[in-house]
Amino acid sequence: MPTITKYLLPCECGEAIPLEVSQAGQTVRCEACGKSQEAPSMRGIRALPTTEVETERRVELRESNWSLGRGAFFSAMLLVAVLAFAFAGLQYLSLRSIGKVYSEEEATVVFDELIDDFDAEQAYSAWQEFRDHGMGPKRPADYVQLRNAAEQLRMVVTVSLIIGTVALVAAVASIAMSRGSKTKATKTE
Repeated sequence: MPTITKYLLPCECGEAIPLEVSQAGQTVRCEACGKSQEAPSMRGIRALPTTEVETERRVELRESNWSLGRGAFFSAMLLVAVLAFAFAGLQYLSLRSIGKVYSEEEATVVFDELIDDFDAEQAYSAWQEFRDHGMGPKRPADYVQLRNAAEQLRMVVTVSLIIGTVALVAAVASIAMSRGSKTKATKTE
């Protein structure tokens, strides 16, 4: 079994706090009495008595902190975030392709300009179309349909961004929870 060298910092209660060189200058807590004290410098730590500690348990703790369930949760949330952001991007491109959404007055002006540009043959053809087929079923004007479509796309983009953000926060939180449990597990050694 592999071992590592730990340095023993004496506590006022009589117990020793095991330290690694990497803990130099940090605040450490005695497991026996719970009192906190500052670890000495690297040079000071190396002057302390030593002990050999088996590392198999520590490796076990590191491996067990990231469980299969947590890994699956992280992967699923990351996938949801990526898909939601990609979907929001595609919907935003659709929104941009709609172009300018006219108001009722602007649409009337554009339509009038279109009719004014008709020559005699185009005007007669349009009149025949209306005479033969009528104006068709009543439906909202094009500018109203475009405005409604643009509003729906804005809503879809917003909801997709919210879902992506929540999923990304959940994925990051699963990493933070993993690190937090690793710290707790190391402190209880």
